[in-house]
Amino acid sequence: MAGSGRHGHGGDGDGIAHPDRCNKYLSVGFDTGHILSYSATSLILTGGKLLMKATHLKVVKSSDMRPVGRKSNKAYRTREHLTEAEMTKLLAALKANRHGHRDWLIGLLIYRHGLRVSEACDLRWDDLDLPKRTITVRRLKGSTDSVHFLERDELAGLKRLQKEQEPKSVYVFVNERGQPYGRMGIGRMIERAGETAKLPFAVHVHMLRHSTGYALAGKGMDTRRLQHYLGHASITNTVRYTAMSPEPFKDIWR
Repeated sequence: MAGSGRHGHGGDGDGIAHPDRCNKYLSVGFDTGHILSYSATSLILTGGKLLMKATHLKVVKSSDMRPVGRKSNKAYRTREHLTEAEMTKLLAALKANRHGHRDWLIGLLIYRHGLRVSEACDLRWDDLDLPKRTITVRRLKGSTDSVHFLERDELAGLKRLQKEQEPKSVYVFVNERGQPYGRMGIGRMIERAGETAKLPFAVHVHMLRHSTGYALAGKGMDTRRLQHYLGHASITNTVRYTAMSPEPFKDIWR
């Protein structure tokens, strides 16, 4: 840098740097993968020009500038989904809750139908056709709606919940006050169940939707069919699941 150089100050030999000169170094720094870190102690008006006295100039690699706060998901766990065995443990932990039948059914439907937590909260009894064993999945975030079949354990569980639900509601999942179960409430419930089940990493509710994708891809469901099942508007969101499926490599050594 020009000027005194010795202490990292730029400018006219008196420790004063022009703001536009510092900005120049900053832009060069970003282009080369480095960042000029500085602290300004004062602004001085000299000859009608605004000058900035800068101290503690330091060039650092951009990789050393890490954001403060939450780390990336990889810092907490090696994957963003649960295996079928881990899901069995999680569902068992939910069933042991005070409202175990409801909580187990919430986890089961989110997993079986790849629901987002908001979609589970918004599920209504008129979305279900129990005699025909179907559920209309009303997708959010611009995704595509679809109709799924209910498995026997889901059907039996829903019939029991409907019979026992007090007070009655148009929503399937309600709290003790009869209000629709909220996103935060379901999120905390899944997190606690993961701890109770002693899973090897912290669990969050959206992992259940990812688990749906990986489980069905592992069973051989093709990408296009899986896209429709999960309601993805773009197939690029679905490829992540089928790309990790071992099914295409089955029996390759035979």
